[in-house]
Amino acid sequence: RFPIYYVKAMLIICVVSLPFYIGSLLSTSFFHFLQAIPLKYSFLDPNENYKYQFILHSAATSVDAFTGLIRNAGPFNEAGLHALFLTIGYYFNFITSRKLFNFAGVIFLISILFTFSTSAFLGLFFLLFGLFQELKIHRGVKILAFLTFIIFSINFFFTNNLMYSKINDEIGTANDKDLNEFTGGRFYGARKAIFV
Repeated sequence: RFPIYYVKAMLIICVVSLPFYIGSLLSTSFFHFLQAIPLKYSFLDPNENYKYQFILHSAATSVDAFTGLIRNAGPFNEAGLHALFLTIGYYFNFITSRKLFNFAGVIFLISILFTFSTSAFLGLFFLLFGLFQELKIHRGVKILAFLTFIIFSINFFFTNNLMYSKINDEIGTANDKDLNEFTGGRFYGARKAIFV
């Protein structure tokens, strides 16, 4: 029953943290108010290495370079980590409900979107591709929808700065680094894992 409990836990995390995140997008003063909470009440922030983070939500100032919007880290120290747990939750939600777009699935997708994580977007693309094959629908409809999905995905990847430019920049940065440097970033980490 682990997938069922995992989905419930991640849904609670999203339902609690999304209002904090959306409020931060809409109001700078609300965002600064959130940042002050762990500074005033240190018991809410058990780890001193991460400022502006409290148990329910991270109000760290990670901003997406392409959209200029704050990234949704949920209660985690980093938006990409939140996206990883959300992607797993989306998969578990599908295998327990056999639906792509039920309430939990939509909340997970919205939350993943606001992490602005390229790794999550790529992971979600491959996950949706695989899950789509599992749906029990007429074969002709499945082929048509599959082709539409592929065309939309390719168009989205090559015309969207968030994906194409960001991935190109990250790959270029990873390739320029010496393999003995501190591991930071997923592409550089993958390069080190393959070649070291």
